Amino acid sequence: MLQRRYSAKQWACLVILVVGVSVVVLGAHEESKGGGGKNQNERDGANSENLFLGLIAITVVCLCSAFGGVYFEKVLKRPTSEGGLYRAPVSMWMRNMQMAFFSVCFALLNMMRESDREQSGEMDNDNNPITKP
Repeated sequence: MLQRRYSAKQWACLVILVVGVSVVVLGAHEESKGGGGKNQNERDGANSENLFLGLIAITVVCLCSAFGGVYFEKVLKRPTSEGGLYRAPVSMWMRNMQMAFFSVCFALLNMMRESDREQSGEMDNDNNPITKP
């Protein structure tokens, strides 16, 4: 997407990283297995299914995140056009300020919403929502 080529060494490092993380996750799963009866075997079967689903989900999330990062970098670096005239891309500093502005706006809205919940008695002292019977 960004006209970049990776060497065989970089691809090998990426594959080794993926295999290493998978071994650590599967090793932790094997250590958590213990002796038990029929119920333990049923739980192990359910955990194995969830482990496989979890590995697939994490792989999809990582690929989506990587794609989003590469696409965002491409959007930031491409020149903009206005009326057929090409301009230099907006500076990285200005893009950061734009994102920070909207982040602060959402954070302030969330702070006001949370303070209203605390004042109305919907939260306890540990900041947990109070369920009403």
